[in-house]
Amino acid sequence: MRRFPPALLAIASIALAFLAIGSQATHSARAQSIQADAVIWDFDRDYPGAQPNDSLLPIHAVYVKTHDGTDWMSTWDTNPAAVSGPDSIRRLLDIYNPQGIDVAAWFVPYGTDVQGQLSMAEQVIDAGVAALYVDVEPFYGFCDNDCAFLAENFWRQLRAARPTARLGVIYDPRTWYWNTSATATWLSVADVAIPMCYWETFAGQTPWDDPAGCVEQARFDLNTLAPGRPLDYAPMLQGDSTPQRFLQALDGASISGASHVSVWRRGVVPADVWSAIGNYPGPATESCWVTLRDGCLIREASDLAVYLIEGGARFRIPDQATAAAMGLDWNAAQVVPNGFVATVPLTPVDGTLLSQQGAPPIYVVYGGAQFALESAQPLGPLGLDASNVRRVPEGGMAQISLLPSDYSRFRELTSTEQWMVVGGKRLALPDQQVLSALVEAGLAKPAPFIVPDGGMSRIPLVAIKRGDVSCDGTLDSMDALLLLQYLAKLPNTGACVPLAGNVDCNARLDATDVLLILRQTADLPVELPPSCPLIGSAVGAQ
Repeated sequence: MRRFPPALLAIASIALAFLAIGSQATHSARAQSIQADAVIWDFDRDYPGAQPNDSLLPIHAVYVKTHDGTDWMSTWDTNPAAVSGPDSIRRLLDIYNPQGIDVAAWFVPYGTDVQGQLSMAEQVIDAGVAALYVDVEPFYGFCDNDCAFLAENFWRQLRAARPTARLGVIYDPRTWYWNTSATATWLSVADVAIPMCYWETFAGQTPWDDPAGCVEQARFDLNTLAPGRPLDYAPMLQGDSTPQRFLQALDGASISGASHVSVWRRGVVPADVWSAIGNYPGPATESCWVTLRDGCLIREASDLAVYLIEGGARFRIPDQATAAAMGLDWNAAQVVPNGFVATVPLTPVDGTLLSQQGAPPIYVVYGGAQFALESAQPLGPLGLDASNVRRVPEGGMAQISLLPSDYSRFRELTSTEQWMVVGGKRLALPDQQVLSALVEAGLAKPAPFIVPDGGMSRIPLVAIKRGDVSCDGTLDSMDALLLLQYLAKLPNTGACVPLAGNVDCNARLDATDVLLILRQTADLPVELPPSCPLIGSAVGAQ
């Protein structure tokens, strides 16, 4: 006897009676912290599965396969529910939607009939599905050698034709298939990234054979595949697995910011896996590498090197003995996606207090640079708390610069004089008016970093020349151009505009200053008020 999908209404046009399950059944099991969607490939193969009643499964949506290329799914699936056109899709919506289950469609593109596949996809979208997902795989029976062609000539046209449709890409996340699948091109106009994390199928292929590792790596790799695109992340997980391994994948999905996952596929998911999905409470423990929490130990899946996170920066732990001496558990290092370590800065955030293992003094990081504090220096007057000192391996401070980043603003503890760093040198800020202009322009913090007396002495002095609004030490036409940009309220990097741009001493920046700078650079006569310093003379301390 043929088994048909549960919860289907009688379809007179097919003249067959489907097994009806009351649509009033409640989804009490659907309170889990991450949404699950069931993938349907072939109705005969995916029903009844471990549970014939959809309303008793912890699912919020089904992904129904609608077509391959230009052939409706009914070409291969003889079940009366198989999609044979827009009308059959609408019938499925009438069945699933009353149960609180959305219907998304998925399909396999192949061949070179762009217009035929475009017409099919448009019909599916216009039938009212919640989303349309394309299954992109560089193998026979899929897009094969035509993946790149279809991504450029079909997928982009579909996006242009249906700009508001929710489009997603189902793809193999293993890096060696990115080029042949043209994965980045497909994702470039999509809304949803759906990597296939089939850890059982990918056995022996690290990190893809690890449930959480695959999900986390695929999420991290979107930085390369779809840089800057705010894609919804919804990995497709292998349903034919154990509850323990599936929960590991759910943890990885939660950590990676996924709001939902899909399960490949409805007909092969064991009952205990469905139960695990329905009762999933969220990750049991927080992954410290996600927030770069102090004291976190990390290593990449394909590398044994261990790093300590302090102040949002990474410090290499040279060996297990060093970790033990620092009271750290080398074996507790959390495995992170390959390539992740390089994204963690070498410089801690400003205000971080550090000391090297077994070697005073204490250092504070300001403006991306280290400042040593004398052992007898009380930290309270500097606004620092000794209880916040973090310990790093011996030699760890060598990775932190001695020179602050440009435009960092400082004063020493017992001095009222303020300094700004420009080009690795310190410039005395001449007056409050200039300082206020810099703060307003976003080139200085509202308050300076306070360092111990003598802390600025290691940074050499610089003398900015009047008219040198680019701070490069020379007067040229670029200075005039930057000042014009400033006056036109266009973006510019002339940080010294308010410091050096007012060359006629009239307390304002205007076109006259631009003209005077141009005349100076052209060796033409320049007339200034008697008390106004010459263009090219120093601004600030010598």
